[in-house]
Amino acid sequence: MNIPNFRAYVDKKMYKIIGWYGDYITLGRKYESRYIQSINVKKNDVIIMYGSDLKDKKGNEIFSGDIVKNTDKDIGIVRYKDGSFEVDFKQYIPAQLGLINDDLEVIGDIHRNKKLLDKIINNNKKVICLNNVEKRINKKRKRTSK
Repeated sequence: MNIPNFRAYVDKKMYKIIGWYGDYITLGRKYESRYIQSINVKKNDVIIMYGSDLKDKKGNEIFSGDIVKNTDKDIGIVRYKDGSFEVDFKQYIPAQLGLINDDLEVIGDIHRNKKLLDKIINNNKKVICLNNVEKRINKKRKRTSK
């Protein structure tokens, strides 16, 4: 059994979660292949993304919240739903990540790549591929701005 990987988005930066103690999370950033920067934050102040333990065609681990592109250049969002990872493409029904991960390439994530996210949002500005993602981000921003 593999230990699940997590990463966290806080203060416009992505960190690897290296420890979790009650309501506090220890985050680390790599520099020249070593973790040299670590910070402790409250769990409610970060957005946590779950690792799928699957890799894209370039060998990058795929996390919930990643924006991916398939070989047909369709863009979708990875999400964790009902105990499994799936990719929601705007024009298709969701696909199980484990069946198509070898054909995908991670091109960004929903937190740092707003222009990519705009390609997956319909005219009413409702997110088609990830339920309530904008609400979740705004709630986190309001909490951290206080």
